[in-house]
Amino acid sequence: MTVYNAGGGADGKAMIRIYEGANIDAVGTSKVNDGKWHHIAGTYDTSAGKLKLYVDGKLEAETSNSDAINTSSTDLFLGANDSSGASNNLTGDLGRASLWNVALTQAQIRSKMFSDYAGLDSNTGCIAWYQFDEGTGGNGDTTANSVGSSHTGTLGPAGTAPNWAGAGTFTYGTSTLKMTGTNKYIYHKDALSLYKFEIETGGDSNAITLKDINGGNSTTVIYHTIEQKSGKLVSDTGEMIQIGRTFGNVLVAAGKGATAFAEVERWYIFQNSATGSCNFPSSSSADKDLTINDLFITSDSEIEVLAQGNLTFPTRLRVDDNNTFNASGNTITSKLVDMNGTSTLNVGSSTLVLSHTSGLTSESGVSLNGGPGTTISGSSAATTFESQNNFAVVGKVENLNVTNEELKVTGQVINCTGDIHQYFPTIDHDQQLDADTADDRDVNLGRDLDKNTELINS
Repeated sequence: MTVYNAGGGADGKAMIRIYEGANIDAVGTSKVNDGKWHHIAGTYDTSAGKLKLYVDGKLEAETSNSDAINTSSTDLFLGANDSSGASNNLTGDLGRASLWNVALTQAQIRSKMFSDYAGLDSNTGCIAWYQFDEGTGGNGDTTANSVGSSHTGTLGPAGTAPNWAGAGTFTYGTSTLKMTGTNKYIYHKDALSLYKFEIETGGDSNAITLKDINGGNSTTVIYHTIEQKSGKLVSDTGEMIQIGRTFGNVLVAAGKGATAFAEVERWYIFQNSATGSCNFPSSSSADKDLTINDLFITSDSEIEVLAQGNLTFPTRLRVDDNNTFNASGNTITSKLVDMNGTSTLNVGSSTLVLSHTSGLTSESGVSLNGGPGTTISGSSAATTFESQNNFAVVGKVENLNVTNEELKVTGQVINCTGDIHQYFPTIDHDQQLDADTADDRDVNLGRDLDKNTELINS
């Protein structure tokens, strides 16, 4: 079995070949001579009658054949056609090579393609595994078979013997992954962790796509900074990004906030044992007005997320137990605001636009801080606003259908339905207490204070 550059030269497609009186080939469809690392796997299953070629975990070609596999004591050559070194040598680098006495499935290939031998999920059927990570290189140097002591590889011949590639400068935990290609993919298996991650593709429509080859909704964790300088980051299916309170600064180029990360399926802000506040995006981002498809703030500790600009959520803003979202004087637009447990929505003097009739949902422990100067607007009079007993707004509400509990509003009420109790700044505060349909636990005045003044300043 031989792996070739099909057609040679610039064609650059992988080809797997077996010989049984005639050449039997499976030729790939994508070029692999593009200066990037690729994973190439070939399988031959006589019972299924198939010779298959996989490139980067994807089945690219298969050819029907069921001839038996013959045994041989002939040497195996990696990176050359024979021992002479005179022709058909590999132009490129080998990261590792392995041989198996079973035909691996596509799922098995994908589960192993990013692993060293020690990290394999299973090594059943593996008879040779070369990691090329030892020695000094050159004629006569050896490379170990990680499976056992037999079948040690020898570099050669003299004059054309390969050398080990020099150690790279990428250091996990400190280095930057910078994606500069046009419409390229980051293939990964399950979760991915990055320290600094930069997207600089040179054009607004040029995308870097996160793709989990297992097809799962995996998460890429950013431990320092994710920065968009040009282009955009997108999800292939359900791939997500996670940042925390003390890690994961988000930076976006000026004028690019609407597109930079809008096609990432979901963002998580999650970090246990890290109580405190964090800015979203970073306060040093050139553009702070971002479109984020779905933001999920969740942590066992208490995190307050402070919006640094006008944020748009086409799918959802979700805040879970113990956590707070603070609009910080900005305009927040969301199809759905989903408040859970004992979470807090701090609108303050900001504007909350509910862009779909899904509106706002909440649980009994949720708190709403609205005003003074709050504006909450629905898309129409049918926009759901699931209120809780302690919900009060000082400002303006419009186009809301209030459900569950009464919403107390001191200010303007426009085109709303449901249980709303409207008050004016000059009303005696006792009237608010009397109108409370649950009980009078909302306000407890412990001193003789002019109640109109208390209402206006609260």
